[in-house]
Amino acid sequence: MAENVKGIVVEIGGDTKGLSKAISSLNSEIRGTQSELNKVNRLLKLDPTNIDLLKQKEQLLGEQIKNTENKVESLRNAKKKADQEMADGTEINQKQYRELVRELTSAELKLKDLQAEASKSRAALAQVSAVTGEIAEVREHCKEVCTGIFGLCRSRSGSHKSCCRI
Repeated sequence: MAENVKGIVVEIGGDTKGLSKAISSLNSEIRGTQSELNKVNRLLKLDPTNIDLLKQKEQLLGEQIKNTENKVESLRNAKKKADQEMADGTEINQKQYRELVRELTSAELKLKDLQAEASKSRAALAQVSAVTGEIAEVREHCKEVCTGIFGLCRSRSGSHKSCCRI
């Protein structure tokens, strides 16, 4: 999409670039993160309770959101500049302007979707962590009970092995 929006210059990170180059760079970062995110999502379909994968997903979504926010900011700056140029009487190609507005709208919608997905991912991670925590508590309680039983067996027979016969 950005290739169709030409001739508008924005400043990103102190460098002045054409909008299409800036957006192209951001799109490249977004595609790379999205590819990795897709791999994690495929693995999560096989094991949705894998905490390591859920943490990776949350991290990747954070990167994706940051990159998309940068893209939205760049497009908003370009739109403001184009609006200012039109207000100053400079003639701007309307087709390119409409493409810019469409791309901005698309990026904003993608950002909302990513934020919603990140929220769901955080909830899933919290749920799995809570269950894992409960399992750890039960395991710890079982250790305490077993220690008590073994101690009782030792006091009766001198060895816990006599209590543990099957």
